[in-house]
Amino acid sequence: MRKRLTKRLSMVLLLCMVFISVATACSSASKSEELKSTSLHSESAADQSTAVATEDAKAETTADMEANADTVGAGSSKSAIGAGGEGPLSGSADQRKLIYQANVTMEVKNYGKAQTELQNKIQLVGGYLLQFSDQKSDYELGGNFTFKVPANGFMDFMQQLGKMEHTTYERQLQGQDVTEEYVDLASRLKAKQVVEKRLLGFMDKAVNAGDLLKFSSQLAEVQEQIEQIQGRMRYLDQNVAYSTISLRLYQPITSTDPGLLVKDKTFSERMGITMEKSWDAVVTFFQGLILVLIEIFPYVVILLILAIPLLYYYRKQKRKKLDL
Repeated sequence: MRKRLTKRLSMVLLLCMVFISVATACSSASKSEELKSTSLHSESAADQSTAVATEDAKAETTADMEANADTVGAGSSKSAIGAGGEGPLSGSADQRKLIYQANVTMEVKNYGKAQTELQNKIQLVGGYLLQFSDQKSDYELGGNFTFKVPANGFMDFMQQLGKMEHTTYERQLQGQDVTEEYVDLASRLKAKQVVEKRLLGFMDKAVNAGDLLKFSSQLAEVQEQIEQIQGRMRYLDQNVAYSTISLRLYQPITSTDPGLLVKDKTFSERMGITMEKSWDAVVTFFQGLILVLIEIFPYVVILLILAIPLLYYYRKQKRKKLDL
């Protein structure tokens, strides 16, 4: 009886030990799977970040290679243009990015007429006015104009401008070649757009908030750089398409110009000007009188010296006649 009881207790203990061993093994396997899953997610995020950095570096390297190739091609084109004996203002370098500027000073006989003619010329060529300032003084009527005209008609417009009626005419032309900068910007834009596309793909595959936040921050930085590059390219395109001309137009005023010195004056202002002129005339008269008196003073002194003895002798002779 005791032997049977001991056997049963041994069997129960053995079964308990087996159950505990199986439970412990299952728990360990579950924890191992969780650790493995976490490790895989971390490695995936790290691999994606590394892939972004690698892709960015590859894109930048490709952009540099393309920029160098395009720059070499642009330099060859520029050399060919120079060898052909045609300057940048001749209009033959169609594939280059050139910005034209001109500074012009023109003296005219009739400022109002010249201003109207200038505005008509700007409208006819499809240009537009950027800035204008008008000045009037007692010596000059004039204005400063800054306007844009299409680059393909820049030289024709300058010739038409020189045909306006004028007294003196001075001009200075300048061209700036921005081809190399534009090619570099285009290559950088292409590289940044590749990185942007890659980051958008990583964001779609992100499995946790941390990775999503990291990719979102990198994407915002890349998109900001893209906007800056595109803004600079738009600025260059606008200045290449339209040339800038700064013009100073003026008419000198002299005393022979009737009515210009008192033009647009009120009655009180004209009365004040008249009184001022009258007072200046009176002051000028007395100044002249004083100068005349100073000039004849020595002669007056000499006459007095000679006249006093004669006057004394005349009086003495007159008294003698009276005594007789």
